[in-house]
Amino acid sequence: MRWPKKRERLPEVVAQALGAPTRHARAVATLEGGWFAVDRGGYVLVQAGGCVSVRGAWASLAGLVWDEGLGCVTVTFVDPARPPLTIEVAEAPSLELLTAAREGIEESHVLTLCRVLECGTTVRAWVLRDSDGQLFSLLGADGPIPPAEREQALSLEAKAREAAGLDPREAH
Repeated sequence: MRWPKKRERLPEVVAQALGAPTRHARAVATLEGGWFAVDRGGYVLVQAGGCVSVRGAWASLAGLVWDEGLGCVTVTFVDPARPPLTIEVAEAPSLELLTAAREGIEESHVLTLCRVLECGTTVRAWVLRDSDGQLFSLLGADGPIPPAEREQALSLEAKAREAAGLDPREAH
């Protein structure tokens, strides 16, 4: 089976899954048979039969890393409760795909503030840009937030919102 190369037309199932003009997408084949594709709006993992396994916007990602030694792409998420997604690939992804992913993530991440609470939980307040260009905030924690420290977490989100020009009173 031939895998899509740079400048080749994407398989129709990938183009349909992206829901975007194929000229804006790049794809990389997985070992299981399928594609990990990116476009301006986000990313999608499509199996060879057209079934979409994973789809998301750039704002949901914390990072995407190619590990040549392991032959895989690892996707990490903004939500600390969501485990990383490891995608084994048939060959190294193109620089074009990696650049598009980096740019998508960087353009969607406007601001991040971090604080370690007295209980030891790390709280992050993100201001992110969705695929329509609208800003929104997200508060995440890598552990429980005791009721006595909830206000500290909320104030971090309010501070991030204010720094990005959003109404701090709308913090969750």
